[in-house]
Parts: sequence; structure tokens; C-alpha cells
Amino acid sequence: PYEKVDFYAGKFKRLLKKVNSSSALSDKYTVRLFLNRLRKNIVPLVAFNHPKNIEEAIDAAKQVKSDQQDDELEQVLDDYEEKELSEIEAYMANSQEEYELETDLLPLDYNPWNEENH
Repeated sequence: PYEKVDFYAGKFKRLLKKVNSSSALSDKYTVRLFLNRLRKNIVPLVAFNHPKNIEEAIDAAKQVKSDQQDDELEQVLDDYEEKELSEIEAYMANSQEEYELETDLLPLDYNPWNEENH
């Protein structure tokens, strides 16, 4: 299972602090290490930003993930709106059919207020 970017970034920075206390690892190398454990579908999008250090890589990953979540939310809302619209259209069509059936059954000279009809 994949971790959230924030959670993974926090773990990565803690580990990096332990293993790179003397700053022997280059920024380019630490960025590559960080990217290796991200979800494969966001790696190219993060790398496209050409992060120069781990902070830029983390920020880019958060932004990409946020953009994806916005896109997913927008799709869910679009799907919901489309479903609601089709349900309303179906209800209106059924109501129209029911109305037509009811009026077809009544004689043209039917008067609901006329005592003779009751």
C-alpha cells in the first residue's frame, strides 16, 4: 500500500538526516532516492519540475498529488451532476407519461367540480 506524500516525505527526511549527517550525499542523489519510492504515476510529473533539492522534490510531489485529487474530485462532482440530471430527466419523462395517461382516461367534458361526476 502506498503512503501519503506527507507521511513518506517525513519518514524520508528523518532517514536522510540519520544517514547523511555529514552531507556527503548530493542533492541530485537524494532527490533521485526520494523519487524512487513515490508512486510510479506521479514520478514523471514531479521530475518534470526539475527539483534541485529534497525540499523542491517534496513540494512538487505534494502539488502533483493535490492536482490529482482536485481532478478526481472534479470528476466525481461531474459524474454526480450527470447522474442527478439523468434522474431528473427520467422523473420528468415518467411524470409526463403519467399525466398523459391520466388525461387520456378522462372524457374531454370532464369537470371535477361538477357534482354529477362524483
